Amino acid sequence: MKKMEISVSDEVAAFISKQLGSGAYGSVDEYIEALICADQYDANEETELLLTEGLATESSVMTRDDWDGIRAQVLSKSSEIPK
Repeated sequence: MKKMEISVSDEVAAFISKQLGSGAYGSVDEYIEALICADQYDANEETELLLTEGLATESSVMTRDDWDGIRAQVLSKSSEIPK
């Protein structure tokens, strides 16, 4: 696991403390990780929605530029996935 340090405003720190006080999270680390996981889930949901929309449209011929764009997006997203 990689250790990271962040700085937050007093207001954000107070909000995080309130969240911890609710008992839903055991630590700041757990809270931040839950937020990031939710964001990753949302990104995956958005991708799935776009794919579904694409399947519902009329088909078209894929060009080399289309495939290059898809490849670039996949490679950039795969570098964001924790290992």
